[in-house]
Amino acid sequence: MNVGDLKAYKTELYTALSRDLAEFEKNFLLLSTGIFAFTISFIKDIVKIETAINLCSLYTSWVFLALAIGLMMFTFVLSANASDEITKTINQFQITHQIFDNAAIVPDAQVPTIKQDTYVIWNRAKKRLRVTRYGAIVFFIAGILFLIFYVSSNITSENAKSKKSEAVAPIKDSILTIKDTVMMNAVDDSLRIKFKK
Repeated sequence: MNVGDLKAYKTELYTALSRDLAEFEKNFLLLSTGIFAFTISFIKDIVKIETAINLCSLYTSWVFLALAIGLMMFTFVLSANASDEITKTINQFQITHQIFDNAAIVPDAQVPTIKQDTYVIWNRAKKRLRVTRYGAIVFFIAGILFLIFYVSSNITSENAKSKKSEAVAPIKDSILTIKDTVMMNAVDDSLRIKFKK
């Protein structure tokens, strides 16, 4: 193994950490922010905040979603720190052994040491990233469940209100019709009385 191979190994580890994060985190963040946008549209256009019920479930949902987004952002920090630590370890190895030229040979006795040191950092970072991801997913699912409860209870409440108002409308109309009929009959009777005189 020469120094060029060592640098390629460093780049490979760095890329592995970055690639491992990129797509999942990007999609997760897009989905989470999309759900936030949905909740704002829901309380603005469908169920007004003044008439909404179970607001605590909406707020709890927001807290869980914010925690999920925060944890997912934290994975970027963890990944960057691990990559920096790997780079620092390899650079320190090169300085200690005074090997900088890409063609310079890394002593065979030292290859397992540098690979072991970098593997420990890489493996620890992978475990931390996995735990952080799982935590973000748990918070996300909890946020979604609270949001589903909020949305379903408010939609059910709105449907019940509209059915009640639909049921009351015919009764009001029939009361008005009866009232109008009585009034008209009273007017007719008073007119008949006047004409008879």
